[in-house]
Amino acid sequence: MKEKIKEFIVKNLKWIILFICLIGFLALAEDVFNKEIMSGDIIGYKIISTFLISDFVTPIAKFITNFGGAVFLSIATIALLLLIKNKKITNMSDFLEVCIKSV
Repeated sequence: MKEKIKEFIVKNLKWIILFICLIGFLALAEDVFNKEIMSGDIIGYKIISTFLISDFVTPIAKFITNFGGAVFLSIATIALLLLIKNKKITNMSDFLEVCIKSV
């Protein structure tokens, strides 16, 4: 009996993890939909307000935030397309290597 359970878990581990994540996501989504303030929100805000809100950290945070902006991503995409255009990439490690060398 234990062998069958162990075999079932090993065989379907990805689906079990997916199911657990789906349950967690739905629980969080329900709280957000009901506009409830969760204890995790309060703890997270306390940590951020204690350690990260200061006059020193604000310019650093703004600088990092600009990496997700449309202008930076557009320039980075065009630059990478021009630099990688004629390179043959067969797997992810080759892709990362080309990206690192082109920067």
